[in-house]
Amino acid sequence: TKIETVVAERDLDSVVQAMKDNHPYEEPAYDIYELKTKPSYGIGIFGEIDKEVEISKFSLEVKNRLQARYIRLIKSNNRKIRKVALCTGSGGSLLEQVSRKDADLYITGDINYHTALRAKELGLNVLDVEHFDTEKFFVEALYNQLIKYKIPKDILIKSKKMESPYKLL
Repeated sequence: TKIETVVAERDLDSVVQAMKDNHPYEEPAYDIYELKTKPSYGIGIFGEIDKEVEISKFSLEVKNRLQARYIRLIKSNNRKIRKVALCTGSGGSLLEQVSRKDADLYITGDINYHTALRAKELGLNVLDVEHFDTEKFFVEALYNQLIKYKIPKDILIKSKKMESPYKLL
């Protein structure tokens, strides 16, 4: 009899010990193979646009398409934009990872002062869009997807008041 299983690395020792404790032979034969997968980009996405464009022009296009009230650009170099990384919401914690992916621009929200300084040190251009503006389309998209999957409308409650909690003065 042969048994195969996939085990997280952190659980490997305990699984092997459990097998040894329960196997009828004094010294059971077993093999362990490490599965290698491509690294994940996590919660963000990475892509390329068709042709290079000036950073200011691209940033204003993003602002217009997101219908954002404002954007903040952390311009760390003069490269034209082709490779773009995106993390909706608050993506400051991914700055180091993104900087290693050779992105020309990272679009996210909630970039604080020290994270902006770090982006400049890393030579990474960052477009800081208000958190709300990067996620405001999600409710409608999710609602439509749930309807498509035949979730009854009478159990779904869709927010009718989608607005940023912040007021600009």
